[in-house]
Amino acid sequence: MLQCELSSAAPLPPPVEIFDVKQEKVTHVIPLTDKLQSEVVNALNQSPQPYEGVTMNPTGGIVVHFRYPEPLKLDNPIYPQPVSELYLFLEPNTAPLALLFFSKGHKPRVFTLQADAKSLIQSVLPEP
Repeated sequence: MLQCELSSAAPLPPPVEIFDVKQEKVTHVIPLTDKLQSEVVNALNQSPQPYEGVTMNPTGGIVVHFRYPEPLKLDNPIYPQPVSELYLFLEPNTAPLALLFFSKGHKPRVFTLQADAKSLIQSVLPEP
């Protein structure tokens, strides 16, 4: 009798895509590490404010795309549901913006984050 052992390891999360605004293309694809996940969650939970702007047209920096097959629950009560998809808009010397798609029945929302954009950029961009 042939025995087959199934791996009980959780599937890997989808990779993180980094879009360079000036180049108008995805320039890097990186794994979602525990360290990066922790930094992003901390940034999202640090006193977010609803975005007051009318449009979102970045002129530089990067947009980082995260997908969560298992929706991400955040501790801050400003978020109505767990997050299924996230776009971080990161430009040096500008407050980061987060476009969040929720798991159930809520329209996407944009928040201004209090986190340091330069630090987040360094977290996602590979070393040169």
